[in-house]
Amino acid sequence: MARNESDRADLWAEAVALTSRVELVVAGWPDAVVAGYRDNGWCSVYVGQDLMLQFTPDCGLRRAYVDSELYRTQGATLARLRRERSERETSLLRHDLSEEELAVFQARVHAVVRDLKTALQAGHFTIQREISASDEKLTDRLAATLAGVLAAERFLAPAIPGKR
Repeated sequence: MARNESDRADLWAEAVALTSRVELVVAGWPDAVVAGYRDNGWCSVYVGQDLMLQFTPDCGLRRAYVDSELYRTQGATLARLRRERSERETSLLRHDLSEEELAVFQARVHAVVRDLKTALQAGHFTIQREISASDEKLTDRLAATLAGVLAAERFLAPAIPGKR
């Protein structure tokens, strides 16, 4: 694990695992949005430097990065992972969210997802760059994925194998 993180100077360049991706300027949003899909169908949405959401093809939240903290699904809840640094080492501290904390987190994620879906469906965005592995319109696919996230029976993806 890196001892220090730095701001991502260019999310677009760093998102090479997203074989289909689009960079958007969304009306009323202060930060650019980079969103796309891996070959395995996982969808990632980056909003500026401090928000990343990763969803499975079934629209369950797999991982997130929010306000400098990492989150990963445990199946029934999320584990919040925070780096604590000393001069000699970096430790990764884990906290499993309570039901109440998970509900607050879910509401926050759903608010972002809902706002982005609404902007996409209303056409309130400008495409800055786009790479697509097919002829599909990525903004339509993304809007459909976001609608699926909001309608999904389960908010969280199954636990990540090998992670407790």
